[in-house]
Amino acid sequence: MNIFGIDFTSAPSRKKPLTLAEGFFEEQHLHLQSLNTLPHFEAFEATLAQPGPWVMALDFPFSLPEKYLYDTNLPLAWANYVPILCKEASERFLQRIQEYRNRQPKGQKYHFRATDKIVKSCSPMMIDYTPVGRMFYQGAYRLLNAGVSVLPFQAAQSNRIAVEGYPALLAKEALAAIQYTGKLSYKSDTKSKQSVAHQLVREHIVQSLAKQHLKAALGFTVNLEALRDVLTQDPTGDSLDAVLCAIQAAWAYTQKDHHYGIPQTQIAREGWIIHPFYKA
Repeated sequence: MNIFGIDFTSAPSRKKPLTLAEGFFEEQHLHLQSLNTLPHFEAFEATLAQPGPWVMALDFPFSLPEKYLYDTNLPLAWANYVPILCKEASERFLQRIQEYRNRQPKGQKYHFRATDKIVKSCSPMMIDYTPVGRMFYQGAYRLLNAGVSVLPFQAAQSNRIAVEGYPALLAKEALAAIQYTGKLSYKSDTKSKQSVAHQLVREHIVQSLAKQHLKAALGFTVNLEALRDVLTQDPTGDSLDAVLCAIQAAWAYTQKDHHYGIPQTQIAREGWIIHPFYKA
């Protein structure tokens, strides 16, 4: 099975492209072979159009919190509200979010999906600082248009499967597996903030993965030796994040007979971040 992981950005460029990790899964082994950059959305769309079978994990929120949808009278079905929001100009989408937040009481301006609360990820309504709301706007409609199976919203009828990843989740577990107790930060896009300390954390994460410390939890081994130097030397962490997403995609594939690891309960109705360590 071909396996892809994408570290996403809402405004790709040659300076800050999307990063694509590619590999394949065979006989309980994930072999990660290459890293490529996608400097514009046309390249991303071409990647989505590649013939299957493949499973891809992408690092952005596929969906919005149901409370926001209820409060703004939007359809609750993903395939119905994504076109409404993402076909309008980005300025209008951002204005919608900002106006809604302005009406909310202090402390309730950012709603979270159930899956965000579980993994402690940002609210999809955040459009500044960590602009995951902008990523939703740029990514969700492209997934819908590509005709891939976007889980859990569209049944896996296509042999091109897209799931939502969150690399920080796997990075944290990799560090915990080697009993690392230092700071968890391993990257920065700001050159002045990139540090040797970040690199040391990346090295610990890669070491944990290479030495198969997560094998029991994942159920397979990870071969990333071909990429090891790039993963530790990239100060932005984009390369490592793409690889972590690919590992989440591979785990989802191993759970294909169990809804790709996504709970079939109310908790996942808003969307689901692939979580190999989740215990209901």
